[in-house]
Amino acid sequence: MKRTLAALAMMLGATSVVTGQSAEQKTQDSPQERLRALGAIEAPGSVPVFYVAAAKERALRLQSSLEAAHAWYEKQLNMKVPILLAVADTTMWDKVQDLYAWMYYPPRPGPKLVVIRDQAQANAPRDADRDHAKGGILNNEHVLFHDDGHILTDAANIRIGNKSVEELIAQAFMVMYLRSERSDLNFVIDGFRVTPPPNPLRYTSMADFDYLDRTPSLTAPNAFWFLRQMGAVVDTLSKGRSFSSVIESLRKAFSTPARHELPDEIKARLESVWPGFSKLAGPLFGPSAISRVSPSGCQESAPTNDWADVVIQNETTNPMTVERPNKSRVTIPERSWTTFTIRVGASINLLNGTCLVGREEPILSVIRRQ
Repeated sequence: MKRTLAALAMMLGATSVVTGQSAEQKTQDSPQERLRALGAIEAPGSVPVFYVAAAKERALRLQSSLEAAHAWYEKQLNMKVPILLAVADTTMWDKVQDLYAWMYYPPRPGPKLVVIRDQAQANAPRDADRDHAKGGILNNEHVLFHDDGHILTDAANIRIGNKSVEELIAQAFMVMYLRSERSDLNFVIDGFRVTPPPNPLRYTSMADFDYLDRTPSLTAPNAFWFLRQMGAVVDTLSKGRSFSSVIESLRKAFSTPARHELPDEIKARLESVWPGFSKLAGPLFGPSAISRVSPSGCQESAPTNDWADVVIQNETTNPMTVERPNKSRVTIPERSWTTFTIRVGASINLLNGTCLVGREEPILSVIRRQ
């Protein structure tokens, strides 16, 4: 199975949030310097925009939109967070793929960068107007507000270790801004409730969204389904509440250092932010659809060229250490989980005489005693 470096960016409609440079990158150029070196045209503003020449009109209109949204967020949060926008063609998009990430620890100085494609070819809700329809000049405009939410979540010291919650909170940023300031885009939120799910719909729990993040097992249509469900839930539960009150509740619920939390812990935290979340969330808090397996005796087998996803969930009260096929060791904290990508037929050694063998379908092993 082929793995892409920007799988989630594509799932979110060909946008990405860039917050710094990868550890592997040797140069220390800023995002602005990188974009200038790639030939981007720059337009100043409260949110400076860098764009390819062919996308000038789209870039300037999206810049104006993001400036208004970002100013609203900053006012609600009582903080200043500098950001940049880039409208990139395929070449430029590929040249900044090493920057695709949302958070860096320790945080890197300087403005954070939101990137969106120059081609307005993302699918749109059925009631979208001409500008926002597929091919329209403002197609996918709303995703800028979601991506800005990722940046501001970090700036607001909301610490999250689970991808599903990161996406849910970014959806909350977007939904609450649209409801407050952009009623012209209500078709986006309304579309959450009327768009049919993909067929087949393989995974429906937030736990699976976490376990399979950035793997081919979680297809783009399935990931979009998760985002729509999350948006609909937070829209319903946030009615009558101020944006600042929701963010403050999120700060309190997610104030500890980020780690991969177990599904029951996530459920309790989100319930404290939005009472009634568990009931309304439905399948989002359902059981994992990943096949559960128990460790078995370690046997030599010939790995194939295909990739396998092996999730180990440590529900004990002590860290556990496992060994990858290359003999490197990884410690899984207590009450946490880790997803391993190995070859089909290769094994994760639990160092107690048992192993987990990679299969063609993802597997989940829950360890409750050592």
